Amino acid sequence: MFFQRLAMFVASGIMASGCANPEFPSTPLFEGLVEAGYERGENLLRERIEQRYKVGDSEAGLEDYLRSQGLETTRMEQSGAPGLPIYGESHVTTDGICGHIVHVNWRADEARIIRELVIDYSDQGCL
Repeated sequence: MFFQRLAMFVASGIMASGCANPEFPSTPLFEGLVEAGYERGENLLRERIEQRYKVGDSEAGLEDYLRSQGLETTRMEQSGAPGLPIYGESHVTTDGICGHIVHVNWRADEARIIRELVIDYSDQGCL
């Protein structure tokens, strides 16, 4: 009985604080992501991003696009990888007890052509 009451107390606190269903930015990139779950959500992200930018395409505008969708982005001209001087990383996290995180990382060559594009959607762990 104690544990049932404790669970109800914790659940009501989570619901009251708004942490039960953390949200991503309200942009097309994140539409339906949380409801899809991690595997399908990651596939949705990949499909949506690769409609605009994929390996073999120019990276021009990729950073701006990701920022416009609500991600924090950093782009460097010295990635440390031979032949791939351009490195970019973007991320966004949700708040809450069981938060979510999205990472989008890419590398481009001297001609600014995307050679690597990594998209990851996962949880941040729960308390």
